[in-house]
Amino acid sequence: MKLLADFVEGWKLRRNINSIALLVFFFQIVLILPIFFPHLGDIGVWDEAVYINEGRDLLGGKLPAYAANPAVATLYALTYLPVHTSSHWLVHSCSIGRFILFALLWLASFLTACQLEELASPFIMIALVTISPALIQLLNNGSNALFAATSGFALWQFLSFQRTRNLKHLRLCSLFLGLATLSRNEGPVLFAVFLGLSLVLCLRDGVLRKGLTASLVPFTVLVGGYLLLYGLCTRDFNLGVAQRGYYTFEQGHGMAFKETYGTRQFYVEGEFDARRLFGTPEENHFSVLTAIRRNPLAYLKRILPLTRHVMKDVFADYSWYFGLLGFAFAARGIFDLIQRKSFMLLATLLLWPAYSILYVLLCYQPAHLLMPFLSVFTLASIGTCAFLRNLTNKQEHYFWSAGLFVLALIATRRGIISNGPLTATLVILLGFWLVWLTANRYLQVASIKAIASLLLLSIGLTVRFGLPEMKAFLPGSNIDEQAVTYLSTHFERGARIGAWAPGKIWDARLDPVTMTRDLRYWKSTQDASEWIARKKIRAIYVDKDLREFEPDVLSILQNQIGSSLSVALDVGHGAVQILVPTSSAK
Repeated sequence: MKLLADFVEGWKLRRNINSIALLVFFFQIVLILPIFFPHLGDIGVWDEAVYINEGRDLLGGKLPAYAANPAVATLYALTYLPVHTSSHWLVHSCSIGRFILFALLWLASFLTACQLEELASPFIMIALVTISPALIQLLNNGSNALFAATSGFALWQFLSFQRTRNLKHLRLCSLFLGLATLSRNEGPVLFAVFLGLSLVLCLRDGVLRKGLTASLVPFTVLVGGYLLLYGLCTRDFNLGVAQRGYYTFEQGHGMAFKETYGTRQFYVEGEFDARRLFGTPEENHFSVLTAIRRNPLAYLKRILPLTRHVMKDVFADYSWYFGLLGFAFAARGIFDLIQRKSFMLLATLLLWPAYSILYVLLCYQPAHLLMPFLSVFTLASIGTCAFLRNLTNKQEHYFWSAGLFVLALIATRRGIISNGPLTATLVILLGFWLVWLTANRYLQVASIKAIASLLLLSIGLTVRFGLPEMKAFLPGSNIDEQAVTYLSTHFERGARIGAWAPGKIWDARLDPVTMTRDLRYWKSTQDASEWIARKKIRAIYVDKDLREFEPDVLSILQNQIGSSLSVALDVGHGAVQILVPTSSAK
């Protein structure tokens, strides 16, 4: 009878946790609703738009190369199906994709937290996910979000294996890592970490052969199967990793010295400087190592700036003050796991984001630093519970008080938070001391979950990282959408349109010709006219990106207005213009 009663009690507790999690999930969706209904101008015109368009191409029979992250294309192929007849298909496909990706990220976070209930309440993870900007910023790139979600599901399964030693969890983890590898090129590094950790556990349990099979087969079948399918269908077995990796290496030079480029797009400028210092991709046969050997000193000089940028951006991406507190609790979690001698769990959480070292060695975008959020939040959850369990320890009081005050002084000195960092810290410290003063009298083990969740939510509300601005979503009302509507109604399918980035042109179902990098040779209007004729350009899309990142190119084009170019459309008092050569429009 006692066993049955314990089962019923556990089932009720699980049901309550799931119900609360579901309510918070929908509550957060309401809070960030504008994120799921972007205007065309809110969609990333490069990476995000590229992945969405790959979904359309996939349904058209064009397989993406391995380096182009085919799992992401598959996701967006599914989101394209219900909106393929829409006049603004790219916007609607993006909207559906963001809903799906957010749900996957949330579910991966919750399932991972449930595997560590003995160390930290799932409510703490729920609180962190709710008040953190991490999930919101990941949604701006389908590849980042899908990799974070699938690697999160893999972490969930690997933690399940550590707890139960059931080999089915290794198989599922391997499968999820295969999906992660087909979502981003960092996947093989993560798989190598998983393989090393699983080998240690399998050796310890005496199931090395079975463990190796469970770890290798699903990943190999999924990733190897796609590579074989792509090679047989295209007769091209080139993975594309060398080319993509080399261009990333070049862009990293721009990231390292981005302050020197002013308003210009530093990723693009970095490519030019990298070719001057290391040689062209063709000269180095797309080998990063060959390029570094040609000028090792220049490469070493960029490591320190990249490291500084990573350290700064990682806190900025987690919303500065919340990030500082989050990493402080994560450090407390590391200390707690060391005290418990839970070295395998600690190694798993610390090594799972090992792929992040590539961002210092090659290049990164700020949102890449958020992909390991689940490891950070898991450690922070463990640290928060350890902190609360140790409330009556005076050393803990003094340590946190001193640490928070130092963080406040740093934030104030550097202007990290404009609206009162010292005030925010004093409020948090006051909350801590109120909990400490009443801990001996009121704190029970069962109340840790509620106190931890309320404490984290209070910190989040105090810091106020910001919620997206509520705005009406009326398809076609945005100036970019009006310009795209003009393009789609005045030019036939396949017409070649010049633009700084391809995303908006794809929305019109036309063929973009990107206006960056190679146009630096323009010296006169004659050069521009020859390029327009050679590329068979039917129109040029002028927007804020072209103005900001290629001002010299735009200046040459504007000199042709009234002669070889005319303004076919002007939206928003010059915010967006469509320039056409003679007889380009219908």
